[in-house]
Amino acid sequence: MGLLDNLKKKKELQRLEKAAEESPSPQTFSALAERCFQVGDLERALEVAEHALKQFPLSDKVQATFKYIRKAQLQAKIRELNEVIRKNPNPVAYGQLAIIYKDMGETHKAVDVCRELEDRFPLSENSYMIIGEIREKRFREDLLASDGERAMTNLEHALEINPHNYKALLMLAEIYVRIGAFTLAIERLEKITSFAPTDDRVRNLMEECRELVNPDAEDEVEWLFRDVENKKRFANDIREVEEEGGKLIAPAEGPGPAAPAAREDTVKRRLERFDKLPGFLGALAVDRDGKALADKVPFHVNRESFDATIQKVYAVAHNAALRMDVGAFLRAEVRGGFGQLLLSYGDGIILGVMAEAKTRPELLEQAVKQALSGVSAATA
Repeated sequence: MGLLDNLKKKKELQRLEKAAEESPSPQTFSALAERCFQVGDLERALEVAEHALKQFPLSDKVQATFKYIRKAQLQAKIRELNEVIRKNPNPVAYGQLAIIYKDMGETHKAVDVCRELEDRFPLSENSYMIIGEIREKRFREDLLASDGERAMTNLEHALEINPHNYKALLMLAEIYVRIGAFTLAIERLEKITSFAPTDDRVRNLMEECRELVNPDAEDEVEWLFRDVENKKRFANDIREVEEEGGKLIAPAEGPGPAAPAAREDTVKRRLERFDKLPGFLGALAVDRDGKALADKVPFHVNRESFDATIQKVYAVAHNAALRMDVGAFLRAEVRGGFGQLLLSYGDGIILGVMAEAKTRPELLEQAVKQALSGVSAATA
């Protein structure tokens, strides 16, 4: 019976592979990826899903399939690494586990792993690097001085352990360029050229820094970080320049970098799905600046009042998260006589959905997750 089952599975895979090859579509590729996943071939499933995502980046079906398979693969790796840490703890396993959590957006878990790594292996640079990367990313997104300063501190700690850490040196140099501390940026870039003298981008960045140094204008680093936070923009931007002779460093103009803008038609299409949610009272999608992108409000609900309420709740929650130094807003729940409100951040969009008190919370949670799933890929 086992042999017959295996033959059937093999024939089914061959059929799906042929269908994807002869009639490539979101449906045929998703079916093939899902079948590979079902038979336990996670590597092949992810390969097919990644290929489908490149071919059909706007397909909801492809995005959902890719995310599901990728998450399953990561969960399998998390279980494997936790078992390694339990039996034979080592800095590499801790570092890999923290990076997975970081890449999944579960930064609190990544930080917890890094703290345990630091306690057990104080001479490992991994914990400082990962926390430094998390803080540096938050600094670029939210422009908070505390994030920039903690990114700097952790990256400098990593360099105390490994003075030739290329990534730490470059990240520090770019932080210093962004806040206008060119002398410190040059010091870090010079260290890179001492062991990587042929790195053209580093040499070009260093030459531009030397042209921009003004000893009389460079203040204390702490003040420069505060200046970025107060002005809500960096002193300088670092660009990717393809044309010959183009400059890498340019004075920043306007507010700092924000999450990629979402295409409103895609977001509106996602919100239409909430018609199927029992007790649905309304939904609003906003960008990270609180700007409304799309809403879905039943006729018996006042649209203006609903939108204003969601935006106000988000603004309060977001500001509270920043004040408590836990990073930008990710999630909030409000319950009361009106029913229940769930706000969640994902893929550059904050989605607020209100439902009646009788609506099962798990149904609301699932509906929000599905609506946010893959929006960044769909709007790239």
